[in-house]
Amino acid sequence: MVASGVNWEKLFKRYIWDDDRTPYFVPASRMTRKQADHEIFAYTVFLGILSAVVCLAALSYGASDLTVVYAFSLIVATVVLGVTKHLYAAWYSGAAPLTFLLYLLVYGFPAGLAPIDHFVLIVFALIWLRYAVRIVGIAKAYPDMPERAPR
Repeated sequence: MVASGVNWEKLFKRYIWDDDRTPYFVPASRMTRKQADHEIFAYTVFLGILSAVVCLAALSYGASDLTVVYAFSLIVATVVLGVTKHLYAAWYSGAAPLTFLLYLLVYGFPAGLAPIDHFVLIVFALIWLRYAVRIVGIAKAYPDMPERAPR
């Protein structure tokens, strides 16, 4: 018996993969401003929430003031990036995964983590770094992006 006319492909494309809302595999050189707005918004929500959690955890556990200031400055940079799409805000927020990797290199991994956890954190940081480079590329190309896709 056939399902009751549900078009799964259309639902998948609408909610998971949409060329306007989720253009993650569209090169920055071919994006429209609408696509760039959606992608930068998703990145700023991710980085803003992550930075807020780090900032609050650093305040709660008495981490160094430098950690708190840096996490708060990342929150500000993500807001600036989300509103203005400015290249300098993209560079600053794009440096966050490098800062995270540098932190792990200098201070080491938290105690009690298994080697697989070390691997997962490093892979996460490298994927995040690759995506941050994409966001910088989008911000760099943003002023020249067309409002709509050419027909």
